[in-house]
Amino acid sequence: MYTRPGGFYIAVKDTQTERLVAFVRYLKVNIPLTEVEKEADKKWKRPQQAKKNWDFERWFQAELQRVIENDGRLQESNGRPQLWFVLAATLPEYRRREAASMILEYGTKMADENGWCMYADSTPIGAGMYPKHGFDKIGEFVSDLGKWGGMEGEMHTTVAFIRDPQGKEAEWVRR
Repeated sequence: MYTRPGGFYIAVKDTQTERLVAFVRYLKVNIPLTEVEKEADKKWKRPQQAKKNWDFERWFQAELQRVIENDGRLQESNGRPQLWFVLAATLPEYRRREAASMILEYGTKMADENGWCMYADSTPIGAGMYPKHGFDKIGEFVSDLGKWGGMEGEMHTTVAFIRDPQGKEAEWVRR
């Protein structure tokens, strides 16, 4: 596990080949930083990228916010802790072999133990995994990557999910 301000990374490796096959970044929202995270936060500098990438990031975040607001559960959390499953990847030859599920189970267990709501987004390729772990699909949107420096006509679909805490009841969760 590698820690970065506001979150942490978890990876899965193939024990026979020692190859890294999947990873995820968990983002902690409204959760106090640990001492390790506070130290990392002091050293962290946001990487510089081309202006077009920052424009895309702002647009993407606005679309994401729209989908989240339509569901309402994260807004209703009123500053309560949330765990976001973001920036996940699995090598193509390891898909459908439970690597991503192992990482997701780690986060759902942590969220359940603490009564945290979870958020995740995915491409359509990985979207089938989330309902199996208690996530509800809350929406999707399509990005035309050609507008942001990608290939002309290159489209990317983002599917968004929310998961209510299991086990511990949270007063802000709609039932």
